Amino acid sequence: MKKINILIYAILGMFLGSACNDEDRLSPTEGLEMTYTLPQGNHDYDTRIVDWNKRCGFFILYEFEPKDIYWGQTSWQEAIEKDGEWSWGFISEPADQDYAGKQVEFLEDYLFKYYPDSTLQRFMPLKFLLCSKLQYSQPLASVPIVDIPLFSSIDMIAMNYGNKEIDNMNEHAASLLKDTLNVELLWHAMDVGKLQIDEAFTQLSAYGDYVSNSTMYSLGFINGNAQIATPITDFKYYIQAIVTTPFDVLNTETGAGDYTYRGILHPSKDVNNMINRKYNLVIDYFKTMYNVDLQKIGNAVM
Repeated sequence: MKKINILIYAILGMFLGSACNDEDRLSPTEGLEMTYTLPQGNHDYDTRIVDWNKRCGFFILYEFEPKDIYWGQTSWQEAIEKDGEWSWGFISEPADQDYAGKQVEFLEDYLFKYYPDSTLQRFMPLKFLLCSKLQYSQPLASVPIVDIPLFSSIDMIAMNYGNKEIDNMNEHAASLLKDTLNVELLWHAMDVGKLQIDEAFTQLSAYGDYVSNSTMYSLGFINGNAQIATPITDFKYYIQAIVTTPFDVLNTETGAGDYTYRGILHPSKDVNNMINRKYNLVIDYFKTMYNVDLQKIGNAVM
């Protein structure tokens, strides 16, 4: 049995730009102390969980405490029920252990296999929590409590479907979960400073102005919605487009009024060849820096 004590800093800067190795993780001198023990049980999948920890340093946990999921660096993110009313926040329950192994299998088949161990060491958060319930409470919305597939904070990603729903998931739902997992991992790595933006990518478009659906393609942007373009959001949208969309769909001709990622590499949308240039930079950057083929993820068939 392997017991590891880890101090998690209450300062975001501790994590920014840090590499995922033992020295980075075990050097804090103050913070919130959390102790994890692997294996957590004697299921067949516990052996695989321990192996991932040994190889890449992260903890897949199907047993965890509220602080592991609700501690949000500067606030407690749990939704609280009082007199039948829920506050803003998240609601979770640990995975049913009869289904946790299927979550691990899904992660291995549709997330981990696309990244070499060295990249998982860098990109993965400290904890990956397996849940049987994962919901977001938004009291003022028309639907106040909604099921969500994932939830993340500074040092963890939590995944839903540790229940019988994972057995009933159709191909479309499984494909959406695959897409969401890969986007979440990469965006999370950007948010905590473990994944940097390719400098060459930022030189192709002008940033700082509002981008609309009518102008975005000619400027090399693939998401408009009247928002201000920044290098971070631009790079994130390209990552999202690639890992969620097959290559042939990216090259499919579309009609007017289609503002999805479908056809963004076709001349009907990429009128100035700017999108293709940025696409190729992103693809080459991930292959060179991290040995990851993003388009292989987007092409994957369930």
